[in-house]
Amino acid sequence: MAVANDHGWRPAQIVAGQFVLRTFHPAYNKNQPDLAVYIEGDGVAWVSRSIRSSDPTPDTPLTLQLAVQDPTPNRLYLARPCQYATQAELTRCDPAYWTSHRYAPEVVDSLNAAIDQAKRESGARQISLFGYSGGGNLAVLVAGQRRDVTRVVTVAGNLDHGAWTRLHRDTPLFGSLDAVDVAQAVSAIPQVHFVGSDDDVVPAAISGSFLDRSGDTSRITVINVPGADHDCCWTEKWAALLRGYVYR
Repeated sequence: MAVANDHGWRPAQIVAGQFVLRTFHPAYNKNQPDLAVYIEGDGVAWVSRSIRSSDPTPDTPLTLQLAVQDPTPNRLYLARPCQYATQAELTRCDPAYWTSHRYAPEVVDSLNAAIDQAKRESGARQISLFGYSGGGNLAVLVAGQRRDVTRVVTVAGNLDHGAWTRLHRDTPLFGSLDAVDVAQAVSAIPQVHFVGSDDDVVPAAISGSFLDRSGDTSRITVINVPGADHDCCWTEKWAALLRGYVYR
């Protein structure tokens, strides 16, 4: 992938649970305690409201474009099950894992297993979780199962997929866990949720629903980003958002 090659990031595959996950990362510095993990969004789940995609790989690697700008020395880009797979591998992938079961327990377990391996390889002791779109839901779900997470950051995060499917009158994701159900359990973890002012895919009401369920919101910040929608213009704004709200 060009953006990874341009920054000297290494491709790798991690066998994690029942999935093989694609990753990219720079050379690890084992003297650094922190690992920033960027979890990819849902990619191309559907090509229309009635036709399921045959390949969930994102058209544009937006999450990777964010990850390469992060100043943390140890970083990991973590793709979702069946993304960046070969055609032969896709034939063995169950499409449920990019549709109804995209946030299933076994998906969360797989991401956790991959993060555990990356921690061992990097020597990191604590992690920051970043997630774009549906990756934001998974970042929260992963945080709910760990004790080494120092922050959770989401970008256009789908933090309540039940409310999201009702909003768009879509079929509920019946095989998936939902971040909103662990909102209170993770409320002690510092969080920043970036919402695009022009995002009509995952509008501000979705993060508002998550906030309402969190109970104690003293460690949670929701930032409305002017001029951003679901896809634009996060890459261009990301360095400034990191400096202003995440690593200040």
